[in-house]
Amino acid sequence: MNRSSLRYRVTSFYVALLAVALVVFSAAVYLGVRAFLIRSLEHSLKTNASAILTDYVRPLESKGLSWFQNEMSESYPIGVSDTFVRVSRGPEVLYETGDMDEPRVGRSPPLPAAGLEDSGEVRREQIRGQDLMLFTLPYRTSKGDWVLIETGAGMEPIHRVLRSLFLTLLIGTPVVLMVAALSGFVLMSRPLRPVVTLTEQAERVGRHDLGERLPVIPS
Repeated sequence: MNRSSLRYRVTSFYVALLAVALVVFSAAVYLGVRAFLIRSLEHSLKTNASAILTDYVRPLESKGLSWFQNEMSESYPIGVSDTFVRVSRGPEVLYETGDMDEPRVGRSPPLPAAGLEDSGEVRREQIRGQDLMLFTLPYRTSKGDWVLIETGAGMEPIHRVLRSLFLTLLIGTPVVLMVAALSGFVLMSRPLRPVVTLTEQAERVGRHDLGERLPVIPS
């Protein structure tokens, strides 16, 4: 392959532009999917916390702790699951689900209400080497007590999706570039053939016949 040829240079320029476009596109897809998955998980945790507040925490004062725990156990059974829920009133844990499958989260003391806004707080922690997203929603009862509603989920499913997407983009981009380079090099041979012919004839002009002229190519 002659690297100084016009066909090689045109193909290289085309592949370089395509490579830049694919890298930008791949980065945009990866970051977009990542942001979408994180926002979806945050929305799910906030929705669960708001539902717990509306359906179970607010009626707690009038219906009692036994009713509250029975209702919570039906909606969020105690045991290993893919979500984590904890409702605490001061230092007292009113209800808490078991560990999650991914990651397995040990029991921890309830968070203080100081510094938390009424809209709640999203935070990320690492527990036992696994990423966890938690949402804490504070609620102040008519008696002045703070009730904290915590919902959580492991981020390993998100990481798995992103790893698969990254691997797909990492493998797919070079393959597309290779196919584009080969296809471009082959396809450029026909439209550049008249230029190559003119170049070869121009190099021969004047060697034998000083009156020789280049032909007019129809294309």
